[in-house]
Parts: sequence; C-alpha cells; structure tokens
Amino acid sequence: YFGVYIGADDMNSSMNLLQTYQGGLGLGDRDYYLKEDDHSREIRTKYQQYIAKMFMLAGYTDKEAEQAATDVMAIETRLAQAAYEKVKLRDPHANYHKMTLEELKKNYPTFDWDAYLSALGLKDVEEIIIGQPASLKAAAEILDTLPIEQQSLYLQWKLIDAAASTLNDAMAEQNFDFYSRTMSG
Repeated sequence: YFGVYIGADDMNSSMNLLQTYQGGLGLGDRDYYLKEDDHSREIRTKYQQYIAKMFMLAGYTDKEAEQAATDVMAIETRLAQAAYEKVKLRDPHANYHKMTLEELKKNYPTFDWDAYLSALGLKDVEEIIIGQPASLKAAAEILDTLPIEQQSLYLQWKLIDAAASTLNDAMAEQNFDFYSRTMSG
C-alpha cells in the first residue's frame, strides 16, 4: 500500500531517517487511473485484462480471476485518488512531514507500527518522515473498510506481478507484453 526506505533528512542531511512514500499502483502513475481520455481508459482496460490473465495463470478460475482483477483495480484506484500528482511530488516541502514514532502511532493507528518496524528489522526508530500523508491515510482506510478477501487478492496480485518474470514462461511473457509492449510501446 506504501513504501518505506531510509534516506537523508531533507532538512538535516547529516541524519538518515525512516521515510514513507506513496505506492501500491501497478500502473505507476496516478493519472492512468484518474484521467478519462481514450488512452488512459484503454490502458486501464488492458491492465485489468492483464491482472485477470495473471490470476488465471496462477490457478484461479476465469470467474475468480475477473473478480480479483476488479478488486485490485478498485484498491489501486483508491490509492491513486490519494496519491500526489507529479508536480507536487517534486515539491520537497509538500513531501516532508516529520513526526515522532508516537505521533505516527496516534495519527495512523490502523497500523501496528511496532510489529511492522520489528518485522523490517528496524529498532529504536524515534522519528519518521511521512512523504504523502493522504496516501498513508488512504491505505489505512482501505485496511479499515475493505473485506480481508479483497485485500488478500490485492496483496497476492502485488506478489504475482513482482515475481512474474521468474515464475514461469507464460507469466513472464504476459508481464513483458503488458509492461514492455502495452505500457512502453
């Protein structure tokens, strides 16, 4: 739903801090999900077909794969609606929201931050920079409101898509076809 990394504090480059960044979009750019021009609608349609094909190749029935593709698109669209556009992503002040770990827990209580950070092997985190608060809020709302079955399909999709080039030849070909032919030309 979002990414985390350790990087230099933009306001104090002598320090490295844990930071979050908007994420979760298979199409990469929010505009593909939100624009209503012919090209964007075509990309969304082909992406949803790609998702369904990949779920079928992973062993789902046609009906299950179609539903999974619908659920994945719904979640990714919600994340896209909260995501910053390109211009705002280039504004360092708009992407700098430093807070203590306690403030993070208070502002985003949906997440078990202690367990999450521990699973990442991060100890003694005192401060964190939230790059795009609206995206983190949208992720929390998704976790709070959507049935676990839909979220499970979304997370399965992220795994399938990320590993597609190494799973089998059919999946690798579908992945290449969508990202290298459809998206990149």
